[in-house]
Amino acid sequence: YTENDVGTLKIEAAKKKIQEINPNISLSSYNDRIDSLAKADKYITKKFDLVICTADGPVYKLYEWVNKICVQKNIPWVSMGVMELSAFIGPFVIPHKTACYNCHIREKLKSYPNYLELVENLEQSKKLHQFESASLYPLFAIACNTLMLDVLNYLFKFENKLQTTNNIIEISFLTGQTTRPIEKTSGCSICRPRLKRSTPQQPFYKPLA
Repeated sequence: YTENDVGTLKIEAAKKKIQEINPNISLSSYNDRIDSLAKADKYITKKFDLVICTADGPVYKLYEWVNKICVQKNIPWVSMGVMELSAFIGPFVIPHKTACYNCHIREKLKSYPNYLELVENLEQSKKLHQFESASLYPLFAIACNTLMLDVLNYLFKFENKLQTTNNIIEISFLTGQTTRPIEKTSGCSICRPRLKRSTPQQPFYKPLA
C-alpha cells in the first residue's frame, strides 16, 4: 500500500494494484467481517484450489473456523500473520495428510494451558482500547515472499518442497528465523483419519425361515 491508499478499504486498494499489474486477472472482493463459523463457511466453497488466510482477526477463532471448514471440504489452506516484531507463516494444511491448526493448538496447550485465555484477553483488550499495532514493512515483505513460495510450490505440484507443512515459520525482527515443528496428532477432532465404512458381514448361520 501507499499513501494514496489512505482512507481506502484494503481489499479495494489491493484489488486495484493487482489489476494494474495484470489486467487479465479476474478478482472478486467482498467488504465483510468474518465473525462466525457460518460467515466463514459462506465464503469458502469447494471450488477453491487453495485458501490463504491473512486476515487480522478475530485472533485464534478465525483460524479455527477456516481450519475446520477447509478440512471438512478437503481444501488445502495456509495462514500468515504479523504480531508486533514477528511474522508467522503456516502451518500449510493439506487435509487428512498433514498436521492442521487444531493439532498446533493441542500441542500449544500442553506447554501453555492458559494459551487460549491469553489470546482471548488480548483480543478483548484490542477492542476495548481500539489498539492497532503497526507492522514493519521489511518483515512483512519477507513473510509474504516465504508464504508465496510455498503457495507456488503447492500449485505447481512440488509438495515435497513446502516449508510449512507440519511447521510454523516465525520470522522475528530481533532474533531471526526459527521453525517450529507441529506433530499431526491421532486424537485431533478435526483432521484425524477418516474411518472407512466396512461392508456388513454375512451371518455365519442360516437364518430361520
